[in-house]
Amino acid sequence: MKRIFIIWIVSVFVLQVLDAQTYGVFKNEDLSNLSEDQLAPVPYVHNGDTGIVYMSNITIPGTSRSRHQYGSPMDLYFYDQTDKKGMKNPRLLDPGKKFFTIGDDGPATFSGDFSRVCLVQPQEGADGEPLANGNGGLFFAEWANGEWSEPIPFTHNDPGVNFSTPCLSKDGQILFFAAEGDLEGALGGMDIYYTMEMNGSWSAPVNLGGRINTPEHEIFPYYFQSEGALSTNLRLYFSSKGHDARGGTFDLFYSEFYEGEWLEPLPVPSLNSARFDELGIFVNEQLTEGMFSRRDGDQFNIYNFRSIVADYESFPAAERMKVAPLCYRIYESSMDTIDPVVFEYEWVINDTLRLPGHEVKYCFPGPGYYSMSFNVTNKLTDTIIYSAAQVDLTIPEYQQPIITAPDTAIAGEPVYFSAAESNLPADWDSYEYFWDFGDLSPQSKGEIVSHTYKRRGEYPVVLGVRKVLSRSEERMVRNGDIQESEYKIATIKDIIVLQE
Repeated sequence: MKRIFIIWIVSVFVLQVLDAQTYGVFKNEDLSNLSEDQLAPVPYVHNGDTGIVYMSNITIPGTSRSRHQYGSPMDLYFYDQTDKKGMKNPRLLDPGKKFFTIGDDGPATFSGDFSRVCLVQPQEGADGEPLANGNGGLFFAEWANGEWSEPIPFTHNDPGVNFSTPCLSKDGQILFFAAEGDLEGALGGMDIYYTMEMNGSWSAPVNLGGRINTPEHEIFPYYFQSEGALSTNLRLYFSSKGHDARGGTFDLFYSEFYEGEWLEPLPVPSLNSARFDELGIFVNEQLTEGMFSRRDGDQFNIYNFRSIVADYESFPAAERMKVAPLCYRIYESSMDTIDPVVFEYEWVINDTLRLPGHEVKYCFPGPGYYSMSFNVTNKLTDTIIYSAAQVDLTIPEYQQPIITAPDTAIAGEPVYFSAAESNLPADWDSYEYFWDFGDLSPQSKGEIVSHTYKRRGEYPVVLGVRKVLSRSEERMVRNGDIQESEYKIATIKDIIVLQE
């Protein structure tokens, strides 16, 4: 058989998305009380502990300090979420009292592996006493040999600047914080800055600019990194009195990081109120629950929030949608000479379609089996060599959910998504479609759905299909006899959302 060269012409599909989550809010009664303050909760899973670290001025015999000219100082405490008694009996984060100065200690933030902590402590003068202006500084400690090291001051601490509310990235190499004072780029009030650790040193703080900061106060940055199957979603949560916060109080906002910049902040749905200050949020990886602080008058308490959308169906094995190539360049490569004066050439596909020429480009109508033969006609002798070459081509039809949608969308306009073209296993008699639009919005169900994106961005859309199991199959799943991949499949496609 002569060699046939078929080079497929690449077809590339690109697509992506964005929206918001809705939460129910309730006070954490285990942490909140009427006589003391509780503030700035952060998760803590380290050295055998699983719980929450927070600031409080609670009174614990043998650990709390007397109330003097510095008022009732706040310290860092830990409560154990795995032990109900631990909730009622918090303990100091560091029993060695390295985080136990004469003033307030905290808030605190940890790297993802909890080997590094950054916290706020009072800046001290030459006499070792807290500065008269009350300005706080940032301090770092490392976990080594089963204990926290002595806190080391941030390189850029300055007596004229009040540093507050730090947040470390998961790798501990990026630090966000709020500060007020003579720092470059200050816009007024408390602004949010970031710095990066490079070669063991922290870079000069950089103001996040007018997209995030306003002439009012911006505090409590929380850097959210959600690492999905194909991309990393970056958000910055923070509290602000600007950005049209209601009632002149602090409200919670978030901004997405897209194409090298922070987008216009949006309020966190259902958490903000006109009466209270909302401060110091953190959220879990799926944005389905978390904690924040709320101030009513002079009282700080800690609140939990959970998504009101239940029964989220996960599809951990989602893959990029496979698209079989349909367009090819077809030619016969073994002929010594190509002479269109003497010879005529043609390709015949499935004995019906004739394509004149030695080299042709053709787009097949879809997956399937195709037989191609190459005919050569000698125009001088009027003889035809049928099937001078022949090749069979099978274009695969991948078994997968298929997302049918436009490649781009306009923010503010509905976009329709269809799963009707999906090619599913033949033995799946009944199944359900689940849609995740890549913007951390509630999941949708149905063969055909619509979604409206609020802002520009580029996000993965996941279409998951779950086989409806019989009772016997459900038992087999519980027993581990049927793996998840046997009754769940999913694909991912991207959509680009443009500004209206």
